Amino acid sequence: MALSIKTKKQKPALRQLASRMAFALVLLGNGGSLLIGASQAQDAAHIISSPTTTRFVDGVGKALNGVSIEMTEMHSYSALDWMCAETNASKPTLVLSAMAITPVLTDKCVANGINNLLEAHLGFLALVLVQKSSDLPFALTSDDVYRALARDVPFDDGFKKNTTRNWADVNPELPELPIKVILQPRPGATRSIFEAGALVTGCRKYDVIQNIYDAAPRMEKCTNIRAEAIEEIDDIAARLEGLRNAEPGAVALFSAGVYEENKDWLRVVRFDGIMPNLEDIIDEDYMLSAPVYAYARPEVVSGGAPNADLRAWLLEALSENAIGDDGYLKTIGLKPLPKVTREWQRKALAE
Repeated sequence: MALSIKTKKQKPALRQLASRMAFALVLLGNGGSLLIGASQAQDAAHIISSPTTTRFVDGVGKALNGVSIEMTEMHSYSALDWMCAETNASKPTLVLSAMAITPVLTDKCVANGINNLLEAHLGFLALVLVQKSSDLPFALTSDDVYRALARDVPFDDGFKKNTTRNWADVNPELPELPIKVILQPRPGATRSIFEAGALVTGCRKYDVIQNIYDAAPRMEKCTNIRAEAIEEIDDIAARLEGLRNAEPGAVALFSAGVYEENKDWLRVVRFDGIMPNLEDIIDEDYMLSAPVYAYARPEVVSGGAPNADLRAWLLEALSENAIGDDGYLKTIGLKPLPKVTREWQRKALAE
């Protein structure tokens, strides 16, 4: 199968941050089963907590007239690691991941006798910070967002409590308007991408952050945000209504698809000097985005029972109807790959 990538070859990892890996869907065919660790023991299988990933799977499922596939949401690295485990090698599993497989995981696959994997790049999930078009326009940087939202901010050789109230307190070029950012709660794909692309990107340039040796406390300092500066709303419609009723100065985070559906009253906030155009997203210069990959062992999607449903799901997910320039997955903010890449992937999977 030409779409397979040889796992013996070291594949360069994409430039990415740890928290950007925070969503994955493990899709299981009729013969599949998933063992969940003790921390997830309350039968967490089949639950998709992110509205974005729910819409992704629902869209493909509807196009397939309800093909039944079990789904579990987990960390992308954990899902790929599980797929590369020898004991799970024969299970009909498809991983939808927000990261490319790393050399470390590639080596693990090889060590367990998995010498090639099918990799399909479905596109990029793009997010936007937006404001009401009736409000005073302004632009934000990752540093602005971090210093506006962090509970504690760098000060001299340590940290101090963040007491800023207005955007102008953070950056004198910003307006004298109250800080408010409306977000999806944790966990979730959009929140994870926001934390990686805005908060971590904004904080990592500070020496006091870089001097924190362990990754966990460093990430906590970057992503621990103060409650008074944000409003967390899970439902997309309710989040839109929250922004509509908010005072001037409020911004909200949505998929690019939600913005397109509501651009008659919304304005995109330029982020780090970049608008979410496709070229900058593909080049990974626009940080409020993440790639979406599908991974499986080639024999898992060969079409034979019990794998037929997974193959049908992947073929639909790669179709122009789904990921083309006008595909239905635009509604979740999926930015398409170039047409020649989409056509090559479909051809390779068909062989």
